Amino acid sequence: MVVSRSVSPLDQQMHGIAWTSGTGMVDLKTLAATGDPDYANYVASMATGTNKLGTLIVGQCWDGVNGWGGLPVVWTPSSAWDNGRSITKWTIHKLPTQTLSD
Repeated sequence: MVVSRSVSPLDQQMHGIAWTSGTGMVDLKTLAATGDPDYANYVASMATGTNKLGTLIVGQCWDGVNGWGGLPVVWTPSSAWDNGRSITKWTIHKLPTQTLSD
């Protein structure tokens, strides 16, 4: 699996992507796509790494409207059926960033 970023033809924003020889390039989407109003402007993302098994992808999502810094995110897979074949769908999750106190 190769992960990176590419400009989405749908919104002209940078989106994280995953590529395998079996799936080709897959748009990983952004936090804005979750529908959570707190992340409505987080329309850009970038995938930066994956685990050895290809079962987790990590990266960042940032505010493409205001240009704010990136939030750490992880994409997790699930299986779905599409036209009689199994496909992998990736779901984005914001990672918690709060500071632990004594």
